[in-house]
Amino acid sequence: MRKLLLLLLLFLSLALLGALADAQILVVRFKSEKIAGRYKKHTTPYQGEMVILGEPVPDGGVVITATNIQYRGANPDPRAEDQNEFFVLDPKNPEAVPYEIEDGVKVPVSRKTVVAVPGGDIGSLAFFMRSEDIQSLAGEYRFRRERLDRRREERDAAEKGSAAWFEKHRLLILECERLRSWLEQISFFAAAEKLAKELDKERKISTSEALDARWKRAIGSVHAVETFAPLGAASQAITGGAAKFSIQESQHVRFIYLDEIGHARVKKLLELAEELIEGFRVEFVDPYLAADFEDRVPDGLFLEFMFCRDDPTEHRRFAEEFYQHRVTQPERVAELAGMTIHRPLLPQTVNLWRYSRERDMEGIVTHNVGHALACLHFNGGPMGMNQPWIEEGLGYYLSFEYTGRNSVVCKEFREANYVRPAGKEGEKGLFGLRDLYNRTALERGQPLDKMALLYLYDLEDGDLAKSWSIFDWVAKELGKPGQQWLRNGCAFARDRNTFLAEWRPVSEGIFGVTSAEDVYKVIDDRWRRYAETQQDTSQTLRQPRKR
Repeated sequence: MRKLLLLLLLFLSLALLGALADAQILVVRFKSEKIAGRYKKHTTPYQGEMVILGEPVPDGGVVITATNIQYRGANPDPRAEDQNEFFVLDPKNPEAVPYEIEDGVKVPVSRKTVVAVPGGDIGSLAFFMRSEDIQSLAGEYRFRRERLDRRREERDAAEKGSAAWFEKHRLLILECERLRSWLEQISFFAAAEKLAKELDKERKISTSEALDARWKRAIGSVHAVETFAPLGAASQAITGGAAKFSIQESQHVRFIYLDEIGHARVKKLLELAEELIEGFRVEFVDPYLAADFEDRVPDGLFLEFMFCRDDPTEHRRFAEEFYQHRVTQPERVAELAGMTIHRPLLPQTVNLWRYSRERDMEGIVTHNVGHALACLHFNGGPMGMNQPWIEEGLGYYLSFEYTGRNSVVCKEFREANYVRPAGKEGEKGLFGLRDLYNRTALERGQPLDKMALLYLYDLEDGDLAKSWSIFDWVAKELGKPGQQWLRNGCAFARDRNTFLAEWRPVSEGIFGVTSAEDVYKVIDDRWRRYAETQQDTSQTLRQPRKR
């Protein structure tokens, strides 16, 4: 039985080889560029010279044997019998087939689709494609083009600007790039160039439209939500019904708030939150989207804010009774204006704050949106973040970039300790918040390999300032590799015993450092050069701008 199977396989293999003998495309090289110029209507660039890519016409002079390719008139001879005929590829039209099959024989559709080359002009004949003929290539092109069209249909069926749309759009672009590469490799250069222009134009227009649609959908998604029963019950139990709450939601954020805050203000706060999320995606996600860099920001709710009355007891009780959060240090919680709660329900991250008129709600929203985005984008989920300096760095970054201040911190940064007037000649006074953070980072920040091992409560003022300064450097200077470096740092930090050892080779690869160097020191040195030059605004602020 086994011998019979082997014989059958051998028979099929021989049959296949026989079938492919006539399905081969050749490269026709010429003896000189001058000779090649005579055939410019039919030549195409290949490996640095102009050649004909064609399929031998049956009984047209070329004979393919098991060992070589034979052709008529190896010596120059003007006689007709020295001509070698080829069906040629049309570089502008991959679907064009220069022949029809009649009774199993390939017959030219027109004399224009056949080129005759005297043997004396031929420098050499070689195989270009052994397993394809022009007809099969046309079929392969149609298959790939239909697959590309399906990708477009799938993308257009998704809501423009949604995560599903962007995912389908990336697949469409990938399919396009594959087809473009395939066309170029087969020397359909004109068709490849046309496809590249078509898709480049669509990519720019579609992405712009989709980003605009995503932004409009997010900003326009703010709406009031009916207060649900558990909230009313909790308010009755905790405040005796004295605190009246309302709810508004946007695409990504929910607000549960005291009515006294005002519905219009909350609407503005939700719009600010969506502006922060969209700005983050445009800066740190959209430019780098690829198979190895996915968008981790969900399309739906992922963050909730609740603002209760400025009462420590009520604050703690809402955490315990409404959010079912176990408060392990009630004395510590009593000192805090806000706390972060993680839970299995959506949205999984809750920021529970005590409200007072003096509290900077815009600052609270901005800083905590930064935390949530850091967890999702770098850590891959809302919980389990083991690099608090990255959370703080992004919180400070967004606060500084969008509001020009950082009034909310999770570990107090005592700015007053570092504000000093200009003293003796050569001493710096304070020239703005950037200068304060930057100077504090340079003077007091710990080395990266030490700071990355600290928990939030271990971070000192210099570390908090350095968190912002390093994140600013990564954001402004390092592009996608910098984002990947921070993602790797979060992934490896789950085991602090092995963290630095695992992060080291990845960091070496990203920063181009050999194992003979201390990559963490190299990173610190490069950040310090950035901080001392591009972040140092004191001289700029001191000197008036020349006109």
